[in-house]
Amino acid sequence: MKRGFGGWLLVILFGVLLGHDVWEGAGNVIGKYYESLQLGLELTWVGWLILGTNLLAPVVLFIIGLVATRRKSFGDALLIWILAVLVAAIAGADVVLAGNDYTLFYTVTTGN
Repeated sequence: MKRGFGGWLLVILFGVLLGHDVWEGAGNVIGKYYESLQLGLELTWVGWLILGTNLLAPVVLFIIGLVATRRKSFGDALLIWILAVLVAAIAGADVVLAGNDYTLFYTVTTGN
């Protein structure tokens, strides 16, 4: 069974929502990188992990949602897409909640 009109409407709607999360994730990566340059700090591996997850999670969740909802009813597909957006929101909240300066940055020491 193929995806019907309602299914494609869900793909478009939640694709736009998850696309906005990707845009937000790219802004977070660029913003935190420039913040680290201005402060003379470097991002830790945990910081890069948090920012990378914030950027890539919506893309992965969109692909999973696309595959998982192909042969589902409208109601089931709607629940899967809502779950995908919620997980992407949790990944985005990590930048705000867990992304404090101690987690994201470490000081660069100089020879002076």
